[in-house]
Amino acid sequence: MKEDAVVIAAQRLDKLNASEPTTLTEVVTRLLPQIEESLRQRRTYPEILAELRLAGLEINAKSFGTFLFRARAKTAKRLTRVEAQTPTESAVELRSPPPNRTTEGQVRSQNGPPVENAERIIRPKPARVIEHNDTPSLKDFI
Repeated sequence: MKEDAVVIAAQRLDKLNASEPTTLTEVVTRLLPQIEESLRQRRTYPEILAELRLAGLEINAKSFGTFLFRARAKTAKRLTRVEAQTPTESAVELRSPPPNRTTEGQVRSQNGPPVENAERIIRPKPARVIEHNDTPSLKDFI
């Protein structure tokens, strides 16, 4: 029973993915690879917009810019989500301790053993003290 449900769900999702886009943002998102390729071939935005109008899309220049911005943001968000799922070498490097510290937390000099006066180097700056003027209190006036 569950296998039949999975097959039916997969067929429905395939049908949904193959359906026509319902918004202009979806249309521009699907056309984004072709639009980007046209821009790489030195075509201008007005030329691309004219071709989209000839294809039957009713869109003005300002809306085209907005839809293009949204499509690029969706694509970038999707790519970021995929990259976040698979750790890269740079992400692994970020998790490792900095090169001037050992795993025990000792500070190392650039090329040598742990620094003896590490506490002086790491010591936080003293807190700033705010000095108030000696202004008379309300009790002095009463």
